[in-house]
Amino acid sequence: MGSNATLQKNTLYGARTITSSGQVLAVDATAGGVQLPAAAYPEGTDTVKINVQNADVRMTTDGSTPAPGSDHGDLIPAGSFLYLSPIQAKEAKFIRESATSASIYSEALKY
Repeated sequence: MGSNATLQKNTLYGARTITSSGQVLAVDATAGGVQLPAAAYPEGTDTVKINVQNADVRMTTDGSTPAPGSDHGDLIPAGSFLYLSPIQAKEAKFIRESATSASIYSEALKY
């Protein structure tokens, strides 16, 4: 398909990815949390699929800052999949829950 491959079939849910490759976000202890790059939710995205890999994270989507080791923000365990709207993906902030940094893999989906 080449480097500009689009609309790859996601057979699990019948959606199609609209990016040629997913986005990987390193989630560490950065003050204020880290956010997905705009490339994770390009124009035309219906849903952003997120896979939290290798370590737990805290996430907020209301503009507030997640706090590790507290009850502020949703605790997302390693191995979890999330499906966010493009607006939620834009507002989402992530921070690692423990001393281990995490990776988040995301794909933009169009139905």
